[in-house]
Amino acid sequence: MLKPLLIWLAVLDLLGWFHFPLCFRVGRLLRDRGLALAKLAGLFVPTYICWLICHTAVPHGRVTIVVVIAVLVAVNAVLAVRDRRAYRSFFARRWRVVLALEAVFWIGGIGAGWVRSQVPAIAFDPNWWGAEKWSDFALLSALSRQVHFPPLDPWLAGFHTNYYYFGHLAWATLAKLTAIPPNIAYNLALATIVALALVLCVSLGYHLFRSLGLGVLLAWLVVLGGNFKPLAQLCQNALGAGRSLQWIDFRGAMQAGLAVLGGNVKSLSQLYQNAFITGPSVQWIDFWDSSRAMSWGPVGLIQGSEINEFPSFSFLLGDLHPHFSAHPLFLGFLLIVAALWRAGERETLSAHRVVSSRLWQWMALTWLAGLLYTTNSWDCFVGFFLAAAALPFARGFRRWPAAGRVAFGFFILVLGYVAATRLLFLPFGLSFVPPESFHLSVGGRLPPGMELQSPLAWVPPDLRSVPMQWLLYFGLFAVPYFIWQGWRATARLSSVSLDKATACLALAVAAGVFFYVEGQNRLVGFLAFGLVALAPSTFRRRRRERLRLVSILVWLALFVSFLCEWFYYDDAFSGPDERINTIFKVYYSLWPVMALGAVGACSALWGGRSQRLEARSWKQAAALRRCAAVLFIVFLVGISALYPLFGWTTRVASYGMLQIASGDRVTLDGLKYLESLPGLSDDYRAGLWLRQHAPPDAVVAEAHDWGYTAAGRFAAIGGVTSLIGWSQHETVWRGERNWPLVTSRKATVDDLFTTTSVPASFEILRADYVDYVAVGSLERSRYPGDGLAKFDLLGTAVFRSGETVIYAVSPAAREAAGAPGGLP
Repeated sequence: MLKPLLIWLAVLDLLGWFHFPLCFRVGRLLRDRGLALAKLAGLFVPTYICWLICHTAVPHGRVTIVVVIAVLVAVNAVLAVRDRRAYRSFFARRWRVVLALEAVFWIGGIGAGWVRSQVPAIAFDPNWWGAEKWSDFALLSALSRQVHFPPLDPWLAGFHTNYYYFGHLAWATLAKLTAIPPNIAYNLALATIVALALVLCVSLGYHLFRSLGLGVLLAWLVVLGGNFKPLAQLCQNALGAGRSLQWIDFRGAMQAGLAVLGGNVKSLSQLYQNAFITGPSVQWIDFWDSSRAMSWGPVGLIQGSEINEFPSFSFLLGDLHPHFSAHPLFLGFLLIVAALWRAGERETLSAHRVVSSRLWQWMALTWLAGLLYTTNSWDCFVGFFLAAAALPFARGFRRWPAAGRVAFGFFILVLGYVAATRLLFLPFGLSFVPPESFHLSVGGRLPPGMELQSPLAWVPPDLRSVPMQWLLYFGLFAVPYFIWQGWRATARLSSVSLDKATACLALAVAAGVFFYVEGQNRLVGFLAFGLVALAPSTFRRRRRERLRLVSILVWLALFVSFLCEWFYYDDAFSGPDERINTIFKVYYSLWPVMALGAVGACSALWGGRSQRLEARSWKQAAALRRCAAVLFIVFLVGISALYPLFGWTTRVASYGMLQIASGDRVTLDGLKYLESLPGLSDDYRAGLWLRQHAPPDAVVAEAHDWGYTAAGRFAAIGGVTSLIGWSQHETVWRGERNWPLVTSRKATVDDLFTTTSVPASFEILRADYVDYVAVGSLERSRYPGDGLAKFDLLGTAVFRSGETVIYAVSPAAREAAGAPGGLP
């Protein structure tokens, strides 16, 4: 288990150091000089260049990857020689930061790898917490064998992958370079995401708050910690499973809270015992339920449809989904925004020098945005909005006229997006077709006949969230931030006229009431009140304040959350699931931004100054602030630690009870569990045979399904393409316009496995360019024996294990297997 993990991390760390000279220039305004960014660059820069090159006749293999890395090392060596004096100065002053970041990377990577070894299965069954693992592995497996791009769709033969695959490609490229098979690389990728995110959070926190300790706190909250939902579950379990949360009394809630915050270790142990030992069917803390923080009803905790994942849950669940792969990229994007903000704070730039003087940073921001678009486009849109709305408020731009700052934000938003998606990543856009815009009438609020062609729809009042739902997800970060802002507002009362303060409060109350009535929703009113109340202190012109960027980003995050209660992206989901993707993906992007607000509150309270007070009063005020900062940190760490403490343990324990693993359960091989499952063990061997003998563009016919079953397993394991795999996923990836194609392909596969006519089967195989037919446990349970028996006449059995057989049916497949003949 340890050897592939160490090789993987060592290669990635070495690649990061190879790219440090480049990031040293990009991050010259960052306190770590881009060392954390170098970890990202070491993975994604070679992947990007290989991806561009391999859209030509150049094959995507280890030789190409090594040559590209060698060229990049040479370029970075030249930069290192030119900046050697700056290097010496940096390492002399910041060697502790370098060691700290390296320690975080290695400890985080090895620790995350160990956790993944406890729950390694790339499962497909929802009862095994399969979720999206099978589809993610199919993409990773196929990309690890792709020779040219755009890549082929592993579950829809004859078509290119119409999905955000760049994150999978980065892991597949590293797997090719290290010669680690995809079934192990899958879990290594999950561990690496955690390691990269931890390093980037420490760097971001260190840059914004000038403290490695607060950087570590930010990393804990963003990457490893949870939300308020585990506390709600613990309270319910501690007070009795038969009582819903609406009946929690003050005394019981205080006891549970004190236990959580460490005031009573015995009480905490009792809670843990209740959750895991005493009646687990009743008291068990569901690790899954914390990702459904918006699911709340009048009788307590319920299971709803809205998804509210956060990084710790994503890692533990184990889906190598685009939003998780893009998480380190989004943190890197925030780092570049912080660097550009610092540039804007230090000097006033004219319009014609605002780009030229910071060209390295703007190029990095645009390139990262392109990576986000091809990995998880939601992060790209949210990131560009945050950058375009925040950067014009930097101190250096305050001399610009208002129209100039608006134009600057528009420049970032529009030109940056065009450059990222239509220039740097043009090949992706040429082969990718996003879901079509639906024909919408926005909530009946437009005059008759005036309808919009837009992917955005109006949120019905009954689908909007309530304050408790929002607080369960964001409350852990919002509570310290709002308390800090209230503290600041109280401290400013002496310098602000009573009329202004009253007018601001009245305007905030009026906005809250108006939107509460208009939106028929309390959360909308609550957010409107907060946005208006916080706006003056967030955007007012000050001579200098180091946490101003944090305040602006949090305000913008609240504004985006407010917009999510009015609009949603109208995709393939419908009914109560309408907002499932909007809430899921947007809130995931806002998670680290809101965490910045909580850590910013701790930083401000710990290091604040009160110059107007006398020396004695100043010392007393400073002590009070530091006491509040310590309480905030204890509050944040204590509550956020509940999910790793209880949720992770629950996940590992539930995995052990599934009884799907072989004797050696601790492993990083995500497919090892298949060796011990009757029927599927033979299918697994057949898939490995395809991986070793079939070309990556080979087409295999196998059973299909709607999703979340073993359908598509031969293509996924073999790294080849099937006629159709999970039809539901293909429909989501390709949109409504391709429903006829998916339906037709499903009918074709059913006809192939059902008909007893040899000529009709010949025609199907020839028309769809099928190379292999796989008959395994799922096919024998779905289709009649007479329909399967004909394949003995149609092809040559090139692999047989138990009742699983692979038939070579095309001339190329027969020739590769050394069998005579083939389809005429």
